[in-house]
Amino acid sequence: MLTSVHVTLLLHRVLQRHLAYLESVPAEHELMLAGLNSLIKISYVDDTEVFKSCLDYWQLFVADIFGSCTTHTLAGGLDCVRVTV
Repeated sequence: MLTSVHVTLLLHRVLQRHLAYLESVPAEHELMLAGLNSLIKISYVDDTEVFKSCLDYWQLFVADIFGSCTTHTLAGGLDCVRVTV
């Protein structure tokens, strides 16, 4: 039987390993968004282990976005991130 922990771990691994592919193929964008949306919904489950796994994925996701923006900015692309303190 699949529990929320199993589903979370499955989504975490699939998205972590295949996000670049899902982003690069326009036909797969809907699948990627469905997976991310499911992970958002699972984040609300009242289970510490599930929340930790979701948080771990979102940390990797944000680090990837930040790294991509930094790379594009350094390569002369548009500023992806503007940080003001």
